[in-house]
Amino acid sequence: SHLGSRAPRMKAPAAQTPARSRRPWAPCSFQPRATPLLRLALAGALALAAAASPNGTSVAPKWFLVPGDDLSSFEAFEYAILNINEMRTRCQGFHLAPLMMQNYRAPEVYVQKHDMYSSYRLRIEPKHKLAPSSIEVSISRQHSITDLSLFEVTKVNPAPCDLYSAMDDAELMIPWKVASAKKAQKAVLTILNRERKILCPQRPQLQFQRLVAASQQPAQGFVIRLVLEMREASQSFSTESFVDTIEVAYTLDQDVPGQCTASPEIYPSRPPCKMRYTAEEQTEQGSATKSAKADKAES
Repeated sequence: SHLGSRAPRMKAPAAQTPARSRRPWAPCSFQPRATPLLRLALAGALALAAAASPNGTSVAPKWFLVPGDDLSSFEAFEYAILNINEMRTRCQGFHLAPLMMQNYRAPEVYVQKHDMYSSYRLRIEPKHKLAPSSIEVSISRQHSITDLSLFEVTKVNPAPCDLYSAMDDAELMIPWKVASAKKAQKAVLTILNRERKILCPQRPQLQFQRLVAASQQPAQGFVIRLVLEMREASQSFSTESFVDTIEVAYTLDQDVPGQCTASPEIYPSRPPCKMRYTAEEQTEQGSATKSAKADKAES
C-alpha cells in the first residue's frame, strides 16, 4: 500500500555492547545440516564398502530411476517439501512463505542402494511455471528405519532460504507479540522522539498506545511495516490518540556478508513533528464509526 510522502530516513544509534561480546548483526541465512547420527551411519557404511573391496577402494553403486507410482518416490518427494518448509522457517531476518506441495511435482527420482542406507536424488519442478527454476534435493534413508520422519535431507540446491515462492513472500502478517515487531516498535519511538526533541522541542514526546498490525517482507535484509497507535504525552487522558504506518528497514551489513545490521532505518508516513491527532482524523474516525453502525443495522 502507498504510504504517501516519506520523511528523510533516520538511522537508529548502534547498541552499546562490551567489546568482547559485540555482535552488531543478526544471522540472515540458514543452511541444511546432517545430524551427527546420520553422519556416523554414512561414515560407517562407506568404511564397510571400502573394506569389502579387494583393493581397498570403494566402488560407487549405480543410480536407478524410481517409477513415478512407487511409494518410495512419493515419500521422498513429500519429505523433501516438508523439510524444506521447516528450513524456511529458520531463515533469520526473513519471513518466507512455505512451498505448496500441490504446486510442485517430482518427474525424476533416482535411488542409489548402499549396504546400510539408500540415497535418493530428486528433481522437483514447479507446475504451470509458477517458479523460475527447479529444485535438486538429496535425501538419505537407513534401511533399518521405515519411519518417514527419520529421513534426512543432505543437500538442497538452490538453498531453502533462496527459493522463490511467488507473491506469497511479498508481505506476510506477523503477530504483534513477535520479538522482531516489539524490537522495531521500540526503535521507532526512540528515533521519532529524538527527532521531535531536535526539530520541534515545543511538542510533547510520543507515547506508545498499542500495535494495531505488523507485517514483514523479505528484501536485502528485511522490512517490517508497523501500524502504531500513539498519542502525545499528557498529564491526563484528554489527548486523543492517532494511528500511523511506519516502515522499519534492516539492511545487510556491508562488512559481514550474509548478516543484518542491528541499527534500522525508519520511514514514517509523515514527518515526526506532524505526528499528532488532527481534525481530519476525527472526521475519518467518525465516518468509520457511522459506517460500521449502519452496516450492523442493515444486517
